[in-house]
Amino acid sequence: MPGTLEDKVYAAGFFDGEGSVTITRQETKYGPLHHLVVTASQKHLKVIEWFCNIWEGYICIRRPGPVQLYDWRITTNGAARFLTDIAPYTKIKSNQVALGLEFTELVHSRPNPRLKLTDDERAIREAYKQEIMQLNRRREV
Repeated sequence: MPGTLEDKVYAAGFFDGEGSVTITRQETKYGPLHHLVVTASQKHLKVIEWFCNIWEGYICIRRPGPVQLYDWRITTNGAARFLTDIAPYTKIKSNQVALGLEFTELVHSRPNPRLKLTDDERAIREAYKQEIMQLNRRREV
């Protein structure tokens, strides 16, 4: 279900404060695979359920106990759809959003995604992962 303009603007503001864009690496027998992952965290489950209802993904409890912290996570193509929706409205994490979308374009640009990645392709994907980690470490406002 696509969100309204109001949903996208609210999500962008919330995401600027409580969200993150990462690229993860998973080791497999075919070599490392990189995935785009978007997360938003909140102690109020209702907000996290709202994200899940509009953009899908899944919810997990990061900190069980008397004051729980909930994570909404969405990966790969779903993450790219979400980032595309909020990109025009982000202020603080606009560089991470742009880099996540650029990474997705790179992944989708392969003529045959079933072929094993070359060393150069793996290196480029790892460079994206490292760059987004650097952006996430900076706390510029």
